[in-house]
Amino acid sequence: MTFGEAHDLMDLLLDKADQPYFTNSEKDIFLQLAVTEFVNKYYRGYGLNQEYRDSLLAFTTYETITLTSTSKGKFYPNAHFVHLISLQAGGKDYKIVSTGDYLNIVDAANQNLISKDPFHDTKNEPIATVSAVGGTTQIRFFPYDPDGENAVIHIIKEQTLTDLFDNDKLALKDQHQVLKIATRMLTANIESSNYEVQVKETE
Repeated sequence: MTFGEAHDLMDLLLDKADQPYFTNSEKDIFLQLAVTEFVNKYYRGYGLNQEYRDSLLAFTTYETITLTSTSKGKFYPNAHFVHLISLQAGGKDYKIVSTGDYLNIVDAANQNLISKDPFHDTKNEPIATVSAVGGTTQIRFFPYDPDGENAVIHIIKEQTLTDLFDNDKLALKDQHQVLKIATRMLTANIESSNYEVQVKETE
């Protein structure tokens, strides 16, 4: 399905719902929101379901990050980063945990263990997390090589609408799902606006 065909199908779905006309730029805003909802939905079940993994093939990639002695197990992913699926470094697979859980085990400087809990033995179960530092996404992991090393990350990254539709990176069944989400959002947005107008008219 091309990008133009996607716009036409959205018009058809909106016509059936007796909704007003939207410009292509307006449709694109909701398409991008729909892609975000689509990605977040399938990311939550990525490790459990092959269908979910297949649906996100258009968004996943591997990247190698070269760390130095000053990195201290911390780095900033590229701007297209959305979610971390896995991290490997020094021949270890790292378990992805929440920032809260991570900071209960490793100090804020990412240099020392602060937990003696035997269930959180980082030698046997290395850990990594994604957090926001000064409004910027940061990935940190422990333990790490203080002299530096290469980390391989498997991530979900942003894709343009052109790539997903015109370049057919997204499977047709998933394109249809994104269109349905976008149409639902458009319809809900109209109904919400109409409700607000009706309330104001009755006041």
